Amino acid sequence: MFKLPREDETFPTRCVIEAPAGEGSEECEITVHFRILPARRFAELAREGDDALLAELIGGWNYVCDAEGEPLSCTAANVAAAAELPYFTLGVIRGYQDRFAPVKNYKGPLGF
Repeated sequence: MFKLPREDETFPTRCVIEAPAGEGSEECEITVHFRILPARRFAELAREGDDALLAELIGGWNYVCDAEGEPLSCTAANVAAAAELPYFTLGVIRGYQDRFAPVKNYKGPLGF
């Protein structure tokens, strides 16, 4: 049975952030509790900017820390600050798309 998600429902999803570390990067796993957005709303928010899109998508998170390594609560201000980091936004959007809009399953509007 297919059920539409509730408006307030979130879905915990593993996301990998490739954060700068020294001369390279390190993979940091976080869990983001995503709200599912209709495709049209997603596109509208994407045109407004990363901060607007992530503010709507993210309903919570785990394993996101401040510069000292202390857990960072998922507030509007903290989501906006994280959205300023292109590698954070990339990892979060990639996680969302992998979970809810995987290209491998997309066959177009008519199924092919």
